Amino acid sequence: MKILMLGGTGVIGSGIYKILSKKHNIHVLNSKIYNRKKNQYVINKKIKFDVFIHAAGVTDEEIKQYGDISSMQRASSALKKLIKSLVANECKSFVYISSQRVYSNFYRPMIAVFDEDKSEVKSTTIYEKCHLASENILKNITKNDNCKSLIIRPGVVYGFSKQKKKNSRPNLIQYAFPHSLIKDREIIIKSSGRQFRNFSFNHDIGKIIFNWIHQNKKKKFIISNAKGMIITVLDFAKICCSVYKKLSNKKFKVVANHEDQQQFKKFKITQKIKFRSNLNLNLRKFIENYIRLNLKK
Repeated sequence: MKILMLGGTGVIGSGIYKILSKKHNIHVLNSKIYNRKKNQYVINKKIKFDVFIHAAGVTDEEIKQYGDISSMQRASSALKKLIKSLVANECKSFVYISSQRVYSNFYRPMIAVFDEDKSEVKSTTIYEKCHLASENILKNITKNDNCKSLIIRPGVVYGFSKQKKKNSRPNLIQYAFPHSLIKDREIIIKSSGRQFRNFSFNHDIGKIIFNWIHQNKKKKFIISNAKGMIITVLDFAKICCSVYKKLSNKKFKVVANHEDQQQFKKFKITQKIKFRSNLNLNLRKFIENYIRLNLKK
């Protein structure tokens, strides 16, 4: 089975590649194949692929750098042209990595439901509009071109990219919290910390795709929320602090929104964090590896 993947060197793409490359031939494309002036992807149309995985959706950084219009063009018309050319070349299975931010309850604290059956989607920001536009392209090809599609809406994806020491998105919570401890010995939570986030291991996303590819009778269109571990931002800060204390034996502090000061007074960092599943262990292992890697610098 030949697989074409766009975005195979990022955090999500690296996790997917790690799992799928064990049994499949994967051709990885980077951002250089997209011509922003012509608004099109340039690929070798002579090579036939069975599966296309798009793990390079629009990011906040891209929107800031190139603007709303250019970002939407890449997410909609450019992707549609690429998909149509792949379908014409007999590609029948498509995977798109979207985002849990498309759920209407994503920004509401104390709500932990990120489920395609129970949560509505919204398109308030250009980021959300871009991802939903790309999702709709895959929905349409399943209806009109006899193809099968899988859309994955992960939340906070942790893991390392192909270049382990290089982090292109340091402001994301999974990197910002442990890095802040290393650099300043503190974590600053700008919000209440009570928001729920779904933490997904990048290898687990690869396993979802692997299992879907190998289903004998897979549905024409599937949406998955990546089935990660749902915890609060405050919980994640606690885990980071626990690991940092163990590895560095240094003092630190946590600064939060004033309305939650009572919560932090009750929290004792010396308490043991219990891990009840492999998801918890994967998250702790990632934080440990990240801190070890950066403490050496």
